[in-house]
Amino acid sequence: VALAEKGVRYQHRPVAPQSDDAAFRAASPMGKIPAIEHDGFRLADSSAILDHLERLTPQPALIPADAQGAARARWFDKFGDTELFGKLIVPFVERILKPNMMGKPPDEAAVTKALDADLPPLFDYLE
Repeated sequence: VALAEKGVRYQHRPVAPQSDDAAFRAASPMGKIPAIEHDGFRLADSSAILDHLERLTPQPALIPADAQGAARARWFDKFGDTELFGKLIVPFVERILKPNMMGKPPDEAAVTKALDADLPPLFDYLE
């Protein structure tokens, strides 16, 4: 999304998390997505990638220039990684990954807990 917003041409090569693809693992030794390679420079982690892109292509800026705006943007990024993602992924794992890729039944109780108890306070905070 950042590349598109900045108008930077790129080649998207989808890989699954933990893929054994050698080029992907060269950029992401821990097997996490996203990862990027640019002129031989390899990097994983969406926050680090965005910081790299902001420095390479400063305009249009996706991170505010002022100290408070930049700190707030980084806080929301961290909030997404540390607070939101673990709860948000539950319905996807249970209803998509488990039945379609693992051959296991979903844990609907976990989905209900995520949707009814865990996520609403996080969404309220974001509102």
